[in-house]
Amino acid sequence: MKKKGCYKYYKLVLTLTLVTIFSLPACHDGRDRVSDDTVISGLAAKGHINGATVTVTSYENGIENEELGSTVSKSDGSYSINIGSYSGPVMVTVSGGSYKDETTLLNTPLALPLRAMYGNVSSSVQIMVTPLTEEATRYALAKFGSSLTEENIDFANAKISHNCGFDIIDSSPADPTSEDSEDTSEVSKEYGIYLTRFSGPGGLANIDADILDYLDNDVFDGGAAVETALQHFLATPANQTGITDIKETDIYLSLTLQPIIDNATITNNVPGLVMAIKMPGRDTWSGVSGVSSVATGAPLTTDDRFRIGSISKTFTAMTVLRLAQEGSCDLDDLITTWLPEIKDILTKYDVDAMTIRMLLNHTNGLYNYVHDSTFQTDYRDEPLKQWAFNDFLEMANTNTITPDFAPGASWNYTNTGYTLLGMLIEELTGEDWEDVVRTKCIEPLEMQDTFVPKTGDVLMPAPYTRGYVNWDDNFNTDPSVTIPDSLQLLTERTEEDPSFANAAGAVISTPADLVVWGREIALGNTILNATYQSEHHTYVDLSIVGSPGYSYGLGIMYEGLLLGHRGQIYGYDCSVQYFAARDTTFAVCANRTLALGSNTNELVLNDVALKLYPVEFAEQANLLQ
Repeated sequence: MKKKGCYKYYKLVLTLTLVTIFSLPACHDGRDRVSDDTVISGLAAKGHINGATVTVTSYENGIENEELGSTVSKSDGSYSINIGSYSGPVMVTVSGGSYKDETTLLNTPLALPLRAMYGNVSSSVQIMVTPLTEEATRYALAKFGSSLTEENIDFANAKISHNCGFDIIDSSPADPTSEDSEDTSEVSKEYGIYLTRFSGPGGLANIDADILDYLDNDVFDGGAAVETALQHFLATPANQTGITDIKETDIYLSLTLQPIIDNATITNNVPGLVMAIKMPGRDTWSGVSGVSSVATGAPLTTDDRFRIGSISKTFTAMTVLRLAQEGSCDLDDLITTWLPEIKDILTKYDVDAMTIRMLLNHTNGLYNYVHDSTFQTDYRDEPLKQWAFNDFLEMANTNTITPDFAPGASWNYTNTGYTLLGMLIEELTGEDWEDVVRTKCIEPLEMQDTFVPKTGDVLMPAPYTRGYVNWDDNFNTDPSVTIPDSLQLLTERTEEDPSFANAAGAVISTPADLVVWGREIALGNTILNATYQSEHHTYVDLSIVGSPGYSYGLGIMYEGLLLGHRGQIYGYDCSVQYFAARDTTFAVCANRTLALGSNTNELVLNDVALKLYPVEFAEQANLLQ
């Protein structure tokens, strides 16, 4: 659905229409007659409506036909219309008249349409309600006009959308009978479920609490009421969605998972967080919490881009594998076959025994340049400094450095190996490594929100979220030391030159794109053939370095039952994980560097997975003990 800012609705609308569909039984030719007349009655709106015109027309195959009856609502907003013996679908429109605000007691022209609430008929019929969300806009502005701004009403709308399964301000559900519908089954699904926060007891009054929750404390407290309403609806004959289990709905995901996401930001001093989940047979679900900018309070959105840190290694590794598949190199080639010049730089290492595969799976023994004190100082204090590949190789070869181990003898995570892989990509192709990653990985999967910036590209493509660091927390290397709340001060760290992260960590993306990427690195099908996908999934058991339950492949890692990669860079922290047993992909990004390594799994991803799959993730915890 196309998003529209709430400010577009401030202008009064003269022509008012709102649809409420009553699906009456035994609609054969649309004109079946029965002996008893049918009476439709209800309330024109929550609150007093004076002089509103309520009209009932037949509604055949998505088309309004002849008028069946009309009346003017009473002063309390009630109406009653006899439509005779007609038994086909009908449309009820409420327009004109004036609205009496329950707070100010002032009458105002009915600026936007209100639907007929609590619809009843005199015979046993099925009822389907399809509210148009302009109704909520009008009600919200009438009720909260003095306290709502364009920014916070959009924020409240975005948050409530995720919890309730509809946009209370921006747009209306599509008509499943429309000829313009590209996917009737999917549209029908949403069409029926959109009613949950509007229909039944409470009606528009529910919006009061929803909006105030977010204006006051960014927390949604109406979940139980929404879940009850949805469960009731799915069990009624009015349910035409094809869904009978509440767990099959995105509303259920929102009600279940959004509180976990909100709590993760609130209790961990994280400005904002976005999570995307792709489950089998369903569209990607996204949850968002918090702000994109601490300074302005602008809300974070699911479209905002993040720096994804070491998840970039999965892109670099996949690119090298694709080049090997195309015959440009062999995974067991010595790196010096292609980069002989590194012998003169990495003099402390037996690089003539170091293969491409060893660089991919971190069994090369190279010192990790990010631990170099000079790099750490410059990385913190000079974010716009530009670096060359050789700078990092020289840091791994200083006088104080000795190799971690002989090539192939053990395992140690090192960015230096992926720096060499970036150099290898350029040697094999004659192109910038950033361009090759884009053409080999990003474009084939049509990930339009994923970018590989080049040296000098210090700004991320809009829209993006600001990134934050707590320096005291991030430079605390003792996990037993807790940083007091008084020191949890966040410094913005958004603009930085991507060259310091290079092929080990420079990629920019969104969680929605990352779930696409996570499925590709886990399952293949697009970039690698079966042979090289199998190579991709050859693992080193990390119990050899004291990490049972973990194993590292060619740029990907198993953490118990989860397959993917984490990524951290100053200002941002992300993770993408695939859970094979349930064919589910998770991606999460926070706009703050978390202390002591990339911790988005511990922050929120594991809790969300445990909520969705409690049995399996009890096993996950055991595997990683």
